[in-house]
Amino acid sequence: MTVSLLGGLAVAESSGAASTITEPPSDASEDTIEGLFDVDNGRRLYLECEGTGSPTIVYLHGTGGPSSNAEPVLSLLRDDYRACVYDRANVGRSDPAEGPLTAADAVEDLHTLLATAEVPGPYVFLGGSRGGVVAFVYAGTHPDDIAGVVLLDPDVPGIGAWEQEFIPEEMLVPPPWQDDVEQMDVEGSLVDLDAAAGNVPAVPAILFALEHYDFPPEFLEGAAEGLYQLQQDAVGYFDPGEVRVVDTPHYMEPEIPEEIAAAVREVIGAPPSTETSEPSVATTST
Repeated sequence: MTVSLLGGLAVAESSGAASTITEPPSDASEDTIEGLFDVDNGRRLYLECEGTGSPTIVYLHGTGGPSSNAEPVLSLLRDDYRACVYDRANVGRSDPAEGPLTAADAVEDLHTLLATAEVPGPYVFLGGSRGGVVAFVYAGTHPDDIAGVVLLDPDVPGIGAWEQEFIPEEMLVPPPWQDDVEQMDVEGSLVDLDAAAGNVPAVPAILFALEHYDFPPEFLEGAAEGLYQLQQDAVGYFDPGEVRVVDTPHYMEPEIPEEIAAAVREVIGAPPSTETSEPSVATTST
């Protein structure tokens, strides 16, 4: 067992039902894009974009999706910005991919998808749960593409060491990638996450953390405090960075869409960094 959100054990996230697919438009630079795009020798991912403006907002869904989880948030942003959603390999409307996969594989899929569909950057990533991990690794892999990130209770760098410190050894059994809906290797993805930490750009970042983490009683004392410190450290790699503690479930997009949309707007409107600043913490409740 592991608390890792990559493994989908901290929260159950349902996968979206398949829907009718339209082929990509002949002119992918049009405001509206909806369809399947080749990312790897005939393997395709589903992408949908609406609106105009720069930077482009891209939503990265949690474990298994669906990408429609973002609708309560993106409906508040499309009048002013271009907003895109997509389905990762093996879920939703995208094609299957043979595992094991890691967050780094998802990053390269997304990078190729945006290029193939001719969706110009820079990008502001809105990443929910596992999508936040992919967003973080993308920022460390392609830092010049990123204008900012908003992360919704994701795993963060150092979470593997945190598990070793606070979870009893008998509970530290990583789930096999074959049992993961996305065929994702959780441990390999945490390695990708740690490797990305020192390479992310100095762009604005807001991370939403939970006010209450319902950890099993077997977890050692100090687990929540240790996790909050890791979240602070994670936004400290960006500049400026802020942790916002919210009284919501892990799956928060339908619960606080206004607050999330406001955070995206703040990230887009934040002035360029001129000097390193300390990450801040804010607490809100519904």
